[in-house]
Amino acid sequence: MVMMFFGWLFFIIVLVLLIRPDYFRKLPGNSNGESEYEAGAIEILKERYAKGEIGEEEYLDKLKKLRGGN
Repeated sequence: MVMMFFGWLFFIIVLVLLIRPDYFRKLPGNSNGESEYEAGAIEILKERYAKGEIGEEEYLDKLKKLRGGN
């Protein structure tokens, strides 16, 4: 009976990891919990701002949206 419980528990954990593998993955040294996608998007945004392609207001607005703000 106990083995059956652990079998189902293992199955559910594997299923969750297959459905959402990036849920537990974080970038090394990334203490604020940004996903790999968010970190890449923020880097691109920083580069565009540094090159002058976008202004400060647009940069701050997009940065806020990427970090989950409205």
